[in-house]
Amino acid sequence: MLMSRLAGGPVEATTIVRMLTVVGIMLGIFCSGAVGIVLGSVFGTALAYIVEAIGSLGKVEKTEGAKAHN
Repeated sequence: MLMSRLAGGPVEATTIVRMLTVVGIMLGIFCSGAVGIVLGSVFGTALAYIVEAIGSLGKVEKTEGAKAHN
């Protein structure tokens, strides 16, 4: 029924049509998962940079003259 709507006319439910439907569904699921993984990693990296920048605002940097001499 889905293929007949996409094709714009009557399409018989043959094995090839069913295989194309299943392959299309599997490809869609795979692409959705890949997009989710990529976006999750990009947002995670951005969040880590933001947290690191906020955390480093209160830190005092060490200078060469402030080190103890042995």
